[in-house]
Amino acid sequence: MTRDEYDTICDWLRVKWLPIQEPSGDDIEHLAEHLSLSACELSAAVRAMSDDDAELFIELETARALYVDPIDRESGITEAKVARYPERYGRASSRTRTCRILQ
Repeated sequence: MTRDEYDTICDWLRVKWLPIQEPSGDDIEHLAEHLSLSACELSAAVRAMSDDDAELFIELETARALYVDPIDRESGITEAKVARYPERYGRASSRTRTCRILQ
């Protein structure tokens, strides 16, 4: 599998990485089915799995969580936001901050 194919599959599944080395088409379909389960269905499915399968799908859920809300992404605060709302981001004058605290 090429890097482009790997990245395409990761984007399609919305995961940061694949928990399976060199997954087959059936593996990818199985992963997609698992990711489409509701929270209740997912909980029941993981309880019924073997320990090895449960570890694989917990890693898959982790890869999905980090894809959706990555912890290594840069801050979402832009300079435009800071300029527009300086008191929110700690760039207000000390007088403005003092007035807000006293209010």
